[in-house]
Amino acid sequence: MKSLPFTYDRLGYNQLPLLTKADTKWLVSLWGEPASHSTLNKVYRDLWNSYEVAEKQRQLQERIKLWSS
Repeated sequence: MKSLPFTYDRLGYNQLPLLTKADTKWLVSLWGEPASHSTLNKVYRDLWNSYEVAEKQRQLQERIKLWSS
């Protein structure tokens, strides 16, 4: 399992739909307004894309293996 580094200042809170207005006020009071609002998927899009390509390749190899049996 891999870990992706992130900070509150980079991810913010706008992309977390489960947070209430009270939650966001609490976050801002503790840590201030973040510099940006994003998601891990957007921040690490290149990594996500590489995993998607690798998974498609793995699935293709699996199909080829099944067809050749």
